[in-house]
Amino acid sequence: DGTVTETTYPEVAKRIGTYTPSEYFGPQYMEIGFNSTYKGLEEVMIGMKIGGKAKFILPPWLSVTGSNGDRWEESANLIYEIELKEVINNIDTWEADTMRRYAAIHYPGLDTLSSHFYFKKLHDAKADSLESETVQVRYIGRLLDGWVFDTNIADTAKKYGIYDTENDYKALDFKHSNDIETMEQDNSMVRGFCMALKDMSYGDKAFTMFGSKYGYDYTGKDPIGPYQPLIFWLYIEPKQ
Repeated sequence: DGTVTETTYPEVAKRIGTYTPSEYFGPQYMEIGFNSTYKGLEEVMIGMKIGGKAKFILPPWLSVTGSNGDRWEESANLIYEIELKEVINNIDTWEADTMRRYAAIHYPGLDTLSSHFYFKKLHDAKADSLESETVQVRYIGRLLDGWVFDTNIADTAKKYGIYDTENDYKALDFKHSNDIETMEQDNSMVRGFCMALKDMSYGDKAFTMFGSKYGYDYTGKDPIGPYQPLIFWLYIEPKQ
């Protein structure tokens, strides 16, 4: 009947009333041959070229997933319109190249401190190094295209349309340690976030960017998709 039920285009989502700034609208990563999407959709994409567009009807018997194509996901014919933006042969290389281009534009001369990890101190408060203590952290999390997916700063949340009235927007109580694994376990934060805070102290502000192996890896975590490099702006509040 022509009703649009799902889209990754923000302008279309706004037109049909499903747009929300807290949901990511942009290209979706799909792994061909790993049962990550419908069998019929895979078959169409295999025959496409970069930049190509396709419109097709996907019947229920091709709306299946699972290792044997044994899990039906839809009960009606669906019309798809898709565009193939890019083909990635090596995801590790793609992430590294994407972050390198971002750094060259926004932070010329900045290089990785380790594989897939960038860090730049924006303000050094010259405070003593931290030991095993709890600090209060303010942060803004983004994807490389600028989309803000999380913050504990109320004004920033309002600016980007992700403000939640049930969120108290308090600083994050972060248990600092000289051991990265200990920080991960104690704070339930991704490794890249902990790696950046390891070299910060009271009053410091910093930028960090890291690959998915230090973030949500190949699984992603809603609303962040798989293999997504992440950016964080970080600030440790002064010692009280």
